[in-house]
Amino acid sequence: MVRRERGALASVVFTVLFAQVLLYPGAADVVASFGATDAETASRWFLAAEFGAFVAFAGVWGVASDRAGARVPFIVAGALAGSAGYAALALLDASFGVVLALRVAQG
Repeated sequence: MVRRERGALASVVFTVLFAQVLLYPGAADVVASFGATDAETASRWFLAAEFGAFVAFAGVWGVASDRAGARVPFIVAGALAGSAGYAALALLDASFGVVLALRVAQG
C-alpha cells in the first residue's frame, strides 16, 4: 500500500469511528425520538445492533477484500454506506424496529 492510500484509509477509518462515538452521548434521546418506551434498554439495543452486525460481518468483508486484492475500496464503500445510514436515521420517521434494522445494516 502506497503512502497516499494509507493516508486516505486512515482518514476514512478515523471519520467513521469518530462519527460513531459522537452518537453515543445522545443515544437515549435518539431512541426516545423513535418511540422506544424504556430508553436505557433501547439505547443498549441501538448500540448493540450495529456492533453485533459489525462482529458478524467483519470476517466476511475481510475475506472478500482479500480475495479482491484491495481493501481500500471496501473500506470506502463501507464508510459511504454508513454515512447513508446515518443520514437515513436523521431523515426517517420510522418505528424503533426499523431503526434497529437500519443499525444492523450499518454494521
